[in-house]
Amino acid sequence: MKIFSIVFLIILTGCSATIPKHHLPELNDLDPASAYSQINMYNNKVLEKPQIISSITFGFSGRSMTALGLTALDEKTNSFSVAALDPMGLTLFKLRREKGELVSKYVLPQFGPQNMDKMAQMINRDIALVYFGRKINVDKKSLWLEKHGVRFFKQEGDVDYEYLFGGNPLKLTKKTLLKNQRQVWSVDYYDYKKVNDKEIPFKIFFKNYKHGYTIEIETKDIKK
Repeated sequence: MKIFSIVFLIILTGCSATIPKHHLPELNDLDPASAYSQINMYNNKVLEKPQIISSITFGFSGRSMTALGLTALDEKTNSFSVAALDPMGLTLFKLRREKGELVSKYVLPQFGPQNMDKMAQMINRDIALVYFGRKINVDKKSLWLEKHGVRFFKQEGDVDYEYLFGGNPLKLTKKTLLKNQRQVWSVDYYDYKKVNDKEIPFKIFFKNYKHGYTIEIETKDIKK
């Protein structure tokens, strides 16, 4: 399907304030060694350099805006380019990041000149949080086995990262940043699909608890 066709299919939708449930199966007879092995298998299948066409819904204070997202990722070099268009094809923003640095940015002037740089930095950060850091190096002795998932915690300075793996075989289902035991942000991953010999989630839900906004991403097409 051509990009312009996808643009006209996107419609404004309501904002879902509740994180969708995962409906994870029970992990029967799973031991730490098997969990560790499955997580390593998952890590080896993470698609790190895709080109993504997606529907992106931004939600804040009960309002929402849906856009077409065009994203090219390269996690190995900590780089990406991203653009978002409204349903009429107007560019809302366009960013390029190389080796962790934001090298070019455009944000629709109607958002307000005082907010443009702030919004560019926020988008840059959130895209990295959503798509980067999906390969998790875990310690087998630190895995916490539950009925429907396996948790792993990692401390970095004054913050804690919590990772949940679920499904059969295990895949990253949720990652959360906590500070002073309070959630700062979380990313939930759903509907993993194969792209050649790799895998990537086709539905993602990001929630920023500190600033009270959400981002829902539904992939329409993807290329390796």
